Amino acid sequence: MDNTSFAPGNNSINNSVPPPTPQYSEPEHKHFLNKKFIVTFVILALLGGGAYGGVWYWQDQQVVNEIVPTFTPRVDGSTSLTTSWKTYTNTQYGFEVKYPESYSMSGTSNGSNITFKSTEACKSFVSGGGEWPIDCQSYNILVQQNKISGPEMSKTFVAGIQAEKYSDSNGQWSNGTQILVQFQKGQNWYIQTFTFNTAKSQISESIMDQILSTFKFIDSADTSTWKTYSGSTVYGEQYKYSVKYPSVWQLGKGRGDATLEYGQCTISLGAGGGGAPGTQIETHKINIGGVAGDQTIYEEQTNGITYRFVYTWFGSQYGFELIYPKQDSTCLTDYKNILETLKIN
Repeated sequence: MDNTSFAPGNNSINNSVPPPTPQYSEPEHKHFLNKKFIVTFVILALLGGGAYGGVWYWQDQQVVNEIVPTFTPRVDGSTSLTTSWKTYTNTQYGFEVKYPESYSMSGTSNGSNITFKSTEACKSFVSGGGEWPIDCQSYNILVQQNKISGPEMSKTFVAGIQAEKYSDSNGQWSNGTQILVQFQKGQNWYIQTFTFNTAKSQISESIMDQILSTFKFIDSADTSTWKTYSGSTVYGEQYKYSVKYPSVWQLGKGRGDATLEYGQCTISLGAGGGGAPGTQIETHKINIGGVAGDQTIYEEQTNGITYRFVYTWFGSQYGFELIYPKQDSTCLTDYKNILETLKIN
């Protein structure tokens, strides 16, 4: 057996050296360590990347689970709650709204100021101030020609119409909060206020939102089949006008230029101002047929109600007047729809 070895830098044969041991040059050793390091690094990087990806995915799922309910409409049965509610219909101003069965209703005879209250809880209510009852909610609808001024208001929508909204907790009742929502349709402002005990804000505002969601306007009358009357006022031929009216109303003669009669209801057309037919209930400005005037409501001693719309043209007053029994206001809707068709020639 040949025991020769080749040591670096020694070209001679040495027979006395021990048996050879494996020799590794320095460059080969370095190369081997680099490969191990690289492999280890890659494995760790893959494990770390996988762990990071798993954590990121878990966190992302948590964020999704937290955000989605905020933007997804909740099905909480609020719609089904209102199906058993009572419905209030206002034929004079052409709207309807639902309110809880436990609420009582009161208001003016002409329908311009209506109040709904949670009956039992509001028994201890004292008008004019004091402590607001803990479970008492009051909802009021006021229809008038002018809006109510207040602090800076936020925007909302009622019956598809943009409305103004603001809240006030510094009113005449202690522990009371009042939220006002108002919007304009035609010549009228529809002002709705909700008053409740501040400690019950959450449930009260929920009821408020449900009531507002049921508020809607009743479709206007279809006048396409109505008859048309053209005439002039009591002041002469130069004051001409025209109106449409349902065929069930009969045209006749009476106070003013002409009359329309239906049952116990009478509308005088082209009449002058005249004297007060009874006790004045209210008066306000309205605009009909492009003409601004005053509408005044009177209550007669004979239990009759008179609606009189009077406007001034060339210095003279003339207009229209409805008289109907106090106990039967069915013709009031027709009267308002007839006035809406007024044209001044």
